[in-house]
Amino acid sequence: YRGFNLHLLAYFESIESLSDELSHEVMKMASKRERRMRELIYRVNEVIPEKFRGTIEYENVRRAAEGVLARPHLAKEMVRLGIVPSTRDAFDRYLVKYNVERENLEIENACKLIRACNGIPVLAHPGERSYSLCNPAKGRPYEDAPEMVEELKSFGLLGMECVYPYHERTGKVEYYKDLSRKFGLIITGSRDFHGSATYQSEHLLGATKMDTRFLEQFKEVWAA
Repeated sequence: YRGFNLHLLAYFESIESLSDELSHEVMKMASKRERRMRELIYRVNEVIPEKFRGTIEYENVRRAAEGVLARPHLAKEMVRLGIVPSTRDAFDRYLVKYNVERENLEIENACKLIRACNGIPVLAHPGERSYSLCNPAKGRPYEDAPEMVEELKSFGLLGMECVYPYHERTGKVEYYKDLSRKFGLIITGSRDFHGSATYQSEHLLGATKMDTRFLEQFKEVWAA
C-alpha cells in the first residue's frame, strides 16, 4: 500500500465462512512464505560464522513454528544452534540485512476477499515501526494518517488494532483509538502472539486488557 507493507487481520464467524477463492489465496500465500523461508535460510547460512555454516535446516525451523512460518521461528533456531545469543540479535545482525522480500496481496483486494465472506478486515498494529501508518522518517507524517485511513475504509476496512504492546510502550493507544472513532472503525486489540518463538512476555496470549465491546460489534457485522 503506497509503497510500504501493512498487515491485515481477518475475523470470521466460523471456518465455514471462508470462500474457495479466499482459501486458495491463503494457500498461495503460505506457499510463498515457505519459498521465502528457504531462500532466507540459504542467505543466512552463507554469511554466519564458518563453523555454523550449513547448520540451519528448513525442517528444524518448520518444526519450531506453531502456525504461520515467519522470521521469529528462524531467529529461535539460530539461538538454539548457538549462532546468536538472542532472537533480537538474530534480527539485528542477519534477518533484517539479508531479508527476502515477500510477494504481498494488495490490501484493497484482500479487504474485498474478506468482506465477500462477511469477514471483518482489521488493520494490524498500525503504529508498529516499518508497518506504521505514521513514520515521519520514512515520509509518512502523522497529518497524512487520517486520509490513509479514510481510503482504507473505502476498500472495506472495518477495524483497527489499537491496543497492542508497541502502542502501549510508545503511548500511542489513545491516538489510534481516536483515529478509529473518527472513521467509525471497530477498536480491537491483541498481543500479536506467534507461538513460543515470540521473545517478549508482553506478547503472551491472553495478556490483552480491553473492553470487549468489539466482540458485540463483530456479531453485529456477522448478523447483517
